[in-house]
Amino acid sequence: MLKIKITLENIGPITKADLELGQITVIVGENNVGKSFVLKSVYSIFKAFEMERILLRYEIEKALRTCRDALSTYRELLQKVLKYADEKSKKQIKGDISNINYLLKDIEFYLKGDFSTLDLSNIAKLIKDATEVVKRVDGIIKASIERIAKLKEESMEKAQEKGVIKGKFVERLYEIALLYDYYSIMMDIVHHSKPDELEKLPEKIRSLESVENRLKMAWKILIDDVFGKDIVRRDFNTGKITVKDIVSFSFDGDVQMEIKRPLYPLTPIFVESPLLLEIKPYLAKTTERKIKSLELPIHIGSFFDYAETISKLEEDEILKELKEIIGGEVYYSVREDKFYFKSKQDKKPFDIQNVASGIKSFGILQLLLRSGASENMIFFWEEPESHLHPEWQIKFAEIVAKIVKRNNYFVISTHSPFMVEILRVVAKENDIDANFYYMGKNSELIEVNDENWDIISDSLLEPLREIAFRLFKVT
Repeated sequence: MLKIKITLENIGPITKADLELGQITVIVGENNVGKSFVLKSVYSIFKAFEMERILLRYEIEKALRTCRDALSTYRELLQKVLKYADEKSKKQIKGDISNINYLLKDIEFYLKGDFSTLDLSNIAKLIKDATEVVKRVDGIIKASIERIAKLKEESMEKAQEKGVIKGKFVERLYEIALLYDYYSIMMDIVHHSKPDELEKLPEKIRSLESVENRLKMAWKILIDDVFGKDIVRRDFNTGKITVKDIVSFSFDGDVQMEIKRPLYPLTPIFVESPLLLEIKPYLAKTTERKIKSLELPIHIGSFFDYAETISKLEEDEILKELKEIIGGEVYYSVREDKFYFKSKQDKKPFDIQNVASGIKSFGILQLLLRSGASENMIFFWEEPESHLHPEWQIKFAEIVAKIVKRNNYFVISTHSPFMVEILRVVAKENDIDANFYYMGKNSELIEVNDENWDIISDSLLEPLREIAFRLFKVT
């Protein structure tokens, strides 16, 4: 069983908070006290280690593809330039085309390989060679464009001198004019590759050899993406997240890190709201925005990655129970790039935007379980009760317990007396290690057990007492 002790210092509104993860960890408290910061901080710890494992391949693939695209474009341009070059230039251009072909062959070889077993220095050298070719050829292309532009002007002058333009001269002039326009467009494309920036890639790849550097890079991405750079408490300059005996991250405008050993590899999934299923089509329609790119916050993009994946077609006991609870199933249509709900009573599925939010909540569990997220997962779920009737809150907690029994973990924030009590009950019934914490208005995190449970019950039931008192007064 995983036992992880975490300390947050000067994170969001939190001055200091200590918590230990159980199989189920519940953060209870009012709105705007810092529960989301706790969940996102713990999520980011697991996500950083997951990203570290994939970041090496991601960054190498990204660098190699950038070089490949630039080289392919320049090769195409050189082939067009060749027919307008003088004999001396033709020899050099043919040599550059040959070099590019060899480099492209090597790049494709590495893209198909297992980067974990390769020498990064060789990859860095390949990228350096590619960037040097790109930089040299860039100068040749620019000179060739000037030559072609001059040819175009000379042709126009001859046409004006003759007064009449016809025959092969017309064809030649038309060809040169088209070619000039073609180069103007292609050079715009090429310079998106930014040859000067390509020169920085080899050193960046070498820096990835260190696990510590990869973790730092992951944390920098997460701070910008998950927290919108707003991670450190406003009245402090430095924040810190520590996982006892494993790693510590501090933030003071840059990321500082001390690592002792790797974190147990659980895959984190963050569920912010069931309404994500509804807004998915609108996100997909946004110009040039693709859900699986990093243009969305990482915790949302990763959620869609799992929700859209179907690897388990057969229904196990939990999936059958979920289908029974909501009277159908939520599924993702690859063809239409949106989610639907298929009711047992209706032949035609409902667009997800016309489905109750409570069904969406259970539908998310269906989607995640069908994606293959069946074990070694840690789910972060913000206020699941927000869209659930008390009866369905009980069902939700019971499903959580069954998922946990498959070697998974849940970290849940809530402000519902029903949800926190039923999570407490199902944990006891199923012999699940559950840790409960109360976060008050001062953002202090207090561990709660049977002996001081009234901290939670008093806080959550106080509004009901106020309602009863006011009702008594008016009646």
